[in-house]
Amino acid sequence: MHILVVDDEDLSLFCFAELFKRMEHQVKSVNNAKDAEQMFLNSLTSQKPYNLILSDIIMPGTSGLI
Repeated sequence: MHILVVDDEDLSLFCFAELFKRMEHQVKSVNNAKDAEQMFLNSLTSQKPYNLILSDIIMPGTSGLI
């Protein structure tokens, strides 16, 4: 599974990314909604769209609800 993890808190970002990696999923992680949105849009035109996006809802200056 191809997963994108989005969280502004480094510890949460690390823990979720590591959890999915240990489950042998392909994981990308990013700490802000702007970069997450760009990665999501890029994945739509690639051969590897994300199967799951796990996002923090409350982040500085924006919502995790893209």
